Amino acid sequence: MKRFYSQNLEPILGYITLIASAISILFVAYAIYKSDWQISYVVVSIVLAVVIVIIALANMLLLRRYDKLDRESSKEYHLLDLKFRKSASSISCLEEKIKDELNTKTKIAQIIHNFSHEYRNVINEIHSDLISQDYSNFENRRTSFRMFIVYMLSNIKEVFDILTFDEVSVCIKILYKEEEKFFVKTFMRDNISYRERSDTEKFLPEYPYYENTAFKNIMDIHCPDSHYLCNDLNKEKGYSNINKKWRKYYNACLVVPIRLIIGKHSSNVIGFICVDNFEGKFDDRIAVDILASFGDN
Repeated sequence: MKRFYSQNLEPILGYITLIASAISILFVAYAIYKSDWQISYVVVSIVLAVVIVIIALANMLLLRRYDKLDRESSKEYHLLDLKFRKSASSISCLEEKIKDELNTKTKIAQIIHNFSHEYRNVINEIHSDLISQDYSNFENRRTSFRMFIVYMLSNIKEVFDILTFDEVSVCIKILYKEEEKFFVKTFMRDNISYRERSDTEKFLPEYPYYENTAFKNIMDIHCPDSHYLCNDLNKEKGYSNINKKWRKYYNACLVVPIRLIIGKHSSNVIGFICVDNFEGKFDDRIAVDILASFGDN
């Protein structure tokens, strides 16, 4: 019953007003027609007053009803406006995110493009020497090649600084064989981390590759991954590093092998490219593929 009243309030009040107005008109017309009855002005005034009160009450109820509807409409409008603003804000944030990702990809593409140019120049110089059989330039080429490696490490660092939103360190480790055992030693570091990390090479110039979990896993023919990636080494069970001070320098690392291609279906690991930082954020797909492209993995 309450629900019926709430849903049909307007027509009910309309009918009440209409009926009250009709009573008033009929009563006045009847009083005029039967004026010889000498209907008391008091009675007429009372009837008219009652009718006016009924109409006034009906109008008040209608006003309250429409005021309530207006508040509800305003509330719904406010909610819709808030949702719209949130939606617009979300769209704006999404657009900014897409722009940032596009800028990131553009920067990385430019870095790799520039590196490819330098790599091509080095290959062309060596090829020209071989064609002309000019072996006297070998020492000069070796110097320029070392400069090229420095350039490569700088480019790798710049790429991974962008990808991980953290300061990374990059180095190349060389794998070599001595008395039937394989050892690793640092060949070169990026210019930024060299000063801080060079002390490591002083007290640990070389060591067996299996003393480092990353190198050991990559060299293990039974290991399914051709790289090593960990974004939190402190939580990595079984992680081993002969350098006991490694926590001072990093807590995450990505390592890929440098391969020397032999024939169509075989290759030898001759070293490793290592990238590390504190925050991690190395992506298992993009980061690995980018670093592997430098190592010819």
